Amino acid sequence: MKLVPPEIYYKYLVTFNRYILAPWGWPNRYGGKFFRTFLPFDNRYNVTLYQMVENATTMYQAAYRIDYCLRAVIKAWWHMGPKWKPWGWYNIYLHLTDKQYTILCGEFSIIYEATAGAVLIPTVVVVDIAEDRQFNNFWYNGTWHHVDASSGSSGLNGTWREYFDPPRGLAGWYKDKGFSWVMEWEEDEMYDCPWRSPILYAPEGMLANLIIHVVDENGQPIDGARVEVWSHWTIEHHYGTAPYIAGFVFTDKNGYALFPMLGLGRTHNFTVIVTSRIGSIMFEVHLTYGGVYNYTVVILGKLPVFARPSKVLSLGPSKKYVQISVGVLHGEQHPPDWIDILYRYFGYRYYIEFYKGVWINAY
Repeated sequence: MKLVPPEIYYKYLVTFNRYILAPWGWPNRYGGKFFRTFLPFDNRYNVTLYQMVENATTMYQAAYRIDYCLRAVIKAWWHMGPKWKPWGWYNIYLHLTDKQYTILCGEFSIIYEATAGAVLIPTVVVVDIAEDRQFNNFWYNGTWHHVDASSGSSGLNGTWREYFDPPRGLAGWYKDKGFSWVMEWEEDEMYDCPWRSPILYAPEGMLANLIIHVVDENGQPIDGARVEVWSHWTIEHHYGTAPYIAGFVFTDKNGYALFPMLGLGRTHNFTVIVTSRIGSIMFEVHLTYGGVYNYTVVILGKLPVFARPSKVLSLGPSKKYVQISVGVLHGEQHPPDWIDILYRYFGYRYYIEFYKGVWINAY
């Protein structure tokens, strides 16, 4: 048994996020309830979360029992209703089996994270924006594990079990093709940048490592350029008229951006958008097989020449100064909220078109 590392414990269990406790949503989204004191003991579904997990001998077993509780005991299921999605884990919990409300994969991922977190299981919401899916990863014994509670009670014959920690994260209807880019993102912006889930989420031989090298017209590497990969799955499957963003990273000091484990099961076609301080470019790529793909992108423009100081000021010993030595361990780039990206590229038109005239606010 491995101990939970401090960076996992504090970031994904102790620290709140917008799914668990958003200050701007208190108290209405949560009925004035705190998830850790409310969820373990509420019995509106004739069972309590505490009863479901009290005899679990491991965190892994407890995570499974929570999944079982939502599917088989509460009998929650993926469904559309005349009323739109309830906001916040509390309202989602109240309407899990309410046919009047819409409960989709996003709602299941939020309630699973809330219930797992209520019994001290580090859990994150993971999103595959490119193919419009959302589920969870939970931490156990040194790594993350897949769970998708949204398959619902319709699989009580036992087939729903495959959605809990299957090999390569592949189960059910997405077992054969997987997803393009499953990223963890708790929406805490600069304190929680997105990262590609270490779970593969792709069939054998269908993972690509995409490397983009961004330079100016003189061949000088451009650092800090934002590189986005957009999936054509939506267009090819008549899910929309524009690609969906799959993931985004920034170039390092040498101008390289890496997209590891880009899944090719749903589509082989992607649009790449590179935005830098001296210009932007957009192009399409076709990735036939799994493997490594290298592209060099030239931005038409020249990086500015930074002036070097002509004179270095040397300070002698003095009681007025304190000598400080600073060492930089690494650098980070903080991309914006993925919902903001959808607004920026699709705006109102996207939501109006997709949801047939009903404006949906992001919760």
